[in-house]
Amino acid sequence: MKPIKIIVLILSSILLSSELFAQNTFIRYYPHGRNVAGFALNEHPNGDISFMAKFSEFSGIGLTGVDFGIHRINGIGNTVDSFYFAKQGDDYTEDFTIKNNSCYFTGVYFQDYQHQENGREIFYKVTSIGDTVCKTVFNTNGNSYGRKILERNNLFYLIGEEVDTNGTLNLTLKVVDSNGFIINNNSYGGIRQEWGYDGIFTKDKGLVLAGHRYNSPSLGNAQIYIVKTDSLGIVQWSSTIQKPLDSLFDCDHRTTGIIQAANGDYFVVGYQTKCSFDLKKRSFLVCLDSIGNTKWFKTSPYFKGDNNVYDESIQAIALAKDGNIVCLGGRYAENPGQTDYQYDVFLIKFDLNGNKIWSRQYGTIEYYETPYDMIATSDGGYAISGRYAPYDIVQMNIEGIKTLIIKTDACGCVVPGCDPNCNATGIEKIINNKQITLHPNPSNTIVTVSGVDEPIKVSLYSLEGKLLKDIYHSSTMDVSDILPGMYIVRVTDKNHNAYYFGKLRIGE
Repeated sequence: MKPIKIIVLILSSILLSSELFAQNTFIRYYPHGRNVAGFALNEHPNGDISFMAKFSEFSGIGLTGVDFGIHRINGIGNTVDSFYFAKQGDDYTEDFTIKNNSCYFTGVYFQDYQHQENGREIFYKVTSIGDTVCKTVFNTNGNSYGRKILERNNLFYLIGEEVDTNGTLNLTLKVVDSNGFIINNNSYGGIRQEWGYDGIFTKDKGLVLAGHRYNSPSLGNAQIYIVKTDSLGIVQWSSTIQKPLDSLFDCDHRTTGIIQAANGDYFVVGYQTKCSFDLKKRSFLVCLDSIGNTKWFKTSPYFKGDNNVYDESIQAIALAKDGNIVCLGGRYAENPGQTDYQYDVFLIKFDLNGNKIWSRQYGTIEYYETPYDMIATSDGGYAISGRYAPYDIVQMNIEGIKTLIIKTDACGCVVPGCDPNCNATGIEKIINNKQITLHPNPSNTIVTVSGVDEPIKVSLYSLEGKLLKDIYHSSTMDVSDILPGMYIVRVTDKNHNAYYFGKLRIGE
């Protein structure tokens, strides 16, 4: 027993010696119901994470309603508490924020939910035990939608869009108090149709609102649309951006997120689609200076069929602890010999010039992992929300759709230390749904891998990310020729999935 205790102490001291390795990481699937997805995220002061879950109900003729709730988890993904504040049927919440242990929501109330028509923007206040304190349905001229909620000085800023008296859809900013009474109401655009999707408070105490503008009645030729306001919502500048077209079909730009870096620049993310019925998407990342001028515009190539790469879209953006930027997206994954229908989640970290620092990918064979939101957490890592669903319809009916929550470290690793120096090691698939062990550990001779069927490759890396050895079609690796120290092992299974897990110590 004594040697075992010594090993535990050695491994514990190594793991705790690095701030990076000490971060909590996990992948969790929360069932809650039959058709569930995790949407907006918030972090509590103690590091707990709350996410909004949506529960869809279907009849023989389609979607009949969606219920909502908040699920709170701790740093290792275990449930702290849950409450389901709405059995509304006709309400569709999009975003929430937490203030003084109450939750505040925005979204839309549909008068005709079956066809999702005649929507009205809503504001909710809900206690920590799920009791509704107030619900405001804003009486607008036509359809309106709340998509983002911000809080400052006990006031709540609702970003969305609304049809005006002329029938034109405008980007909107409503400021309300904690009881839902309107303090200020502004709309922006009025040219064709302007949609609001995200917003942030800026360094000068104003706001920047992000969305897109359609320049044709048929909702074609969408441009990125950014509005900078002062603290009262008065416009200081606005900007529409569109990359020079690669072809006549690369026309729609859908904005999904915006942040401001410490140098004052703004970074906007989203995806482009073709105006034809081809639904392929490609991501974009745009940098604007502090007065809205475009500094650079970068896109991924079109995927699947074009250069045999991915079809992808970016859904969220966050500031990293070191001042760089991290983007969350989803893509059709490239898996040799597998179906083209696998959809995976990815994170990419960029510097402020748009150069990739690292990228990670999370997913399982023949399942959809679809991302919705991401936050940078106080420990320097990232939390991701989304949904997990079998691609096969029969299997989906058996298993149902689950809420997907991923917590990574500062390098995007699900298992701490998979890339301790955050090297740009390419797009790595990280799957955390099997229990893999190395034994003996420590070792100075033969190491055996258990917990995965038919590994096709076992790889040994230094802590700096340098590949030292590959062993093919074997569960054992001889490490007698490796210098004593701590190393990382990666195992690739027969389906080309790479599993990262705990470190291997070589030497006594």
